[in-house]
Amino acid sequence: MMTASIYGRLGRDVKEIQTRTGKPMAVVGVAVEVGGQEEAHTLWLDLVAFGGMAEKLLKHQKADMVSASGRIALNQWTDNNGQARETWQMIVDNLVSARTTRPGGKRKARVQSGQEPPPADDAPFNDRVPF
Repeated sequence: MMTASIYGRLGRDVKEIQTRTGKPMAVVGVAVEVGGQEEAHTLWLDLVAFGGMAEKLLKHQKADMVSASGRIALNQWTDNNGQARETWQMIVDNLVSARTTRPGGKRKARVQSGQEPPPADDAPFNDRVPF
């Protein structure tokens, strides 16, 4: 088993699938940049999530940036034309994005309405480098 963390952009809207037991499952492709600056290329990886993690992933849409971690596996199958196919997939254990950490940007609305004071800017530090 191989585990990894990735950061990338969703290539399409998340697809919801019901498992045989009726639990939610979500699948989506994500584009991840790999390699150094000179030999960088895009790797497409399928994110697969179940249960509560699937519900979290279903709140996303095409072009959202996400960070995920989980188990990586090479999925191999034969398509309807008899062609051998393969794709990398991640069974998601953890998912972080702007949609899940600040859904709807509610803090900004509270600050503008006066319900929450803006953060204080009274840090005792200045921008001068001491050397």
